[in-house]
Amino acid sequence: MPGGVVPPLELVLQWQTDAFPHGIRAPPTLTVIAVVFTALALATTLARLYDRVMVRHNAGVDDVLISIALVPQIGLCITTCLAEQLYGFDRHAWDITPEMAPLSRKITLSTSMLYLCSTSLTKISILGFYRRIGKIRPWFKWTIWANMAYIGAYTITFIIALPLECTPVNAYWNKVNPIWALSHVNQYTCINEGAGNIAAGAISASQDLIACILPMAIFWDLRISKRAKVALGVVFSLGLFTCACGILRTFYLYRIFFQTYDTTWTSRWAFALTLVESSMGLICASIPALKSSLHRSFTAFISSTTAGSKSKRWKNPFFRSYRSSQAYVNWSSSDASRRTEGGPTTPHNTYNSRSSRFSQSHRKSAPPKSLSELELSPTAKHQSLEV
Repeated sequence: MPGGVVPPLELVLQWQTDAFPHGIRAPPTLTVIAVVFTALALATTLARLYDRVMVRHNAGVDDVLISIALVPQIGLCITTCLAEQLYGFDRHAWDITPEMAPLSRKITLSTSMLYLCSTSLTKISILGFYRRIGKIRPWFKWTIWANMAYIGAYTITFIIALPLECTPVNAYWNKVNPIWALSHVNQYTCINEGAGNIAAGAISASQDLIACILPMAIFWDLRISKRAKVALGVVFSLGLFTCACGILRTFYLYRIFFQTYDTTWTSRWAFALTLVESSMGLICASIPALKSSLHRSFTAFISSTTAGSKSKRWKNPFFRSYRSSQAYVNWSSSDASRRTEGGPTTPHNTYNSRSSRFSQSHRKSAPPKSLSELELSPTAKHQSLEV
């Protein structure tokens, strides 16, 4: 079945019958995805900027570009939430009113342009970061510059081309309103919108793939261990997930323009993949820059936790008194004799040796033979007289 954003009039009339389920609303999945992934991207990028500016004091052009990329990313989050909550991307196309249809097209155009700005700035920032990794060869430097120019030309071209797909420009969003389209027959022209969007998606996915493959060429020239090279490769290969999102997004664009007329419902997946791709691009661009700082923070946390637990254990007064009492309780006569016969002289040993001599002297002295031999005190004499 063909598809596109402008359904034929016969299908629009069929949508008004009971053959299509009406009143179905999707849960706010897009809003949750937008808020969560944008928050993660924002936190990761701000941590990177803090580390570069406040800790290392070596911020570069790549940090400036990633900072600018945050602005369209936040805008993309806002437009995604608005698309689901207000502009009909939580329902099927047959539940879209003629008044809501042009608004849905405007929010789609805004989302596409913000996506182009955010992802392109992120890719150029990543390429700029590659130039800061050790000493690179001239051919690799020129490859980076060529890709930067390629991404810049792609971004400018499609940002200009998107709103100019129709003449006049307002036909881009008004053509989905059947009433406006019937009253303006032969008064507007539009190019093949589906072909342009799929081409833009395919080019963007190829740029993501190039950004992931390029660092592999410099890892093996760095004078680091193979284990460190593999670790760096794993970190940069996280960008492959971004590539996968871009490829899936292009697939759903093909479905929207060539396989279905239920564009608002199918576009939910395209919106989600668009936002996840741009957010993961920011995250993957910031993680390598934070690698050493994260390692230091984790090591310091483990050291402080271990030291804190040891200090609390040995400085606990109850535990110290318990150890002291056990030391006095568990001593035996053999230990005392060993200590008095040549062991180290300590207050503990002195106490034990004195106790031992005191007990031995009392065992050697014979008991008195009679009561008269005892020298009684006046109190004892008085008690004996009373008895």
